[in-house]
Amino acid sequence: MTTNYLTKEKFKKENQELEFFYAGSYSHNNTSYIQSQHYKTADTSFAGASSLNPGKENETEFGINYTHPFSEDIILETGVKTGMESIISSADVFALSNSQYVKDVKQSFQSDFRRKIYAGYVSLSFPFCKILDVKAGLRYEYTDNNANYSNAVKTAIPAYKNTAPSFIISHSFKNNQVLKFGYSYRLERPDFRDLNPFMNLSDPHNITTGNPNLQPEIGHMYELTYSKTFEKARTSMLYFTGRKTALI
Repeated sequence: MTTNYLTKEKFKKENQELEFFYAGSYSHNNTSYIQSQHYKTADTSFAGASSLNPGKENETEFGINYTHPFSEDIILETGVKTGMESIISSADVFALSNSQYVKDVKQSFQSDFRRKIYAGYVSLSFPFCKILDVKAGLRYEYTDNNANYSNAVKTAIPAYKNTAPSFIISHSFKNNQVLKFGYSYRLERPDFRDLNPFMNLSDPHNITTGNPNLQPEIGHMYELTYSKTFEKARTSMLYFTGRKTALI
């Protein structure tokens, strides 16, 4: 189930507005598996496991955006946002023993993962030397992670903060031609499964585990774009992009 809400407050000054938004998604997930292994020369399985994994995932995001035009060409945008994620799951694992599936306490677990993201940004659009249009911005984010895993006592996941700059520089030519160069700072947070220290032994040939000390991946995106608009609203665009990533 998803819920979205958006409202805007207009002011007397053209393009000046205040925006409130809310978005939420709520879901219940149930997964299960069963696997067995046997020799080609025998019909009876010598190993196997089955599991039922009920869980629920909730995501909520709300914030405020404000736009203030100082003039027709100079526009300030700013805002704050809070995002909350909650993932609760459990797994009852049964291992094959003497032709019967018996609960495996060591592989069964419950997990409760919660993440909060607090963000704020500011950007300014303005002309430069009458030949360039510039939009420069700065974004600050603080990420707080908390988790409780039944099979890993007192799991501590470090919080982290990031400052993300961005800018776009463009120049308009005759005949509806535009050349743009942009840079943006990208942040890819580790998934909760990647942070879970639980060692999954359900498949002895593919043992998996997570690391609660994983840091987010940082990306630096560069983009060069050329576009031309023809008659009848047809547009042709040419892109050149580059990206550099690193772990902090």
